Amino acid sequence: ENILSHINFDKTQYCVVDMVASTDTFSNSLHLQFDTILLIVEPTVESVDLAKKYLALGRSVGIEQRIQIVGNKIIDDEDLTYIKKNLCINELVSFPMDQQLKKHLRD
Repeated sequence: ENILSHINFDKTQYCVVDMVASTDTFSNSLHLQFDTILLIVEPTVESVDLAKKYLALGRSVGIEQRIQIVGNKIIDDEDLTYIKKNLCINELVSFPMDQQLKKHLRD
């Protein structure tokens, strides 16, 4: 938050921040410092539940339109449908499960 508060951008610069998706974002003004928030969601109950909470908090402070959902570790259409249905969205950018990475992480 301190870095974002002190960065001076021009129209050609971007700052990408990787952070844990938690409700802490809404405990101060951090959520107001982003033009877009990409919320990475996996097709699991835990991930979808966290996304629901995050979207509800975004709605309550008026930034829901800045939050974009990205599906991650998608294996098939069922995974996409699960996220879309549970988050009540029609469109979803997604990334497939990388079997090579999965195998590498188990070695």
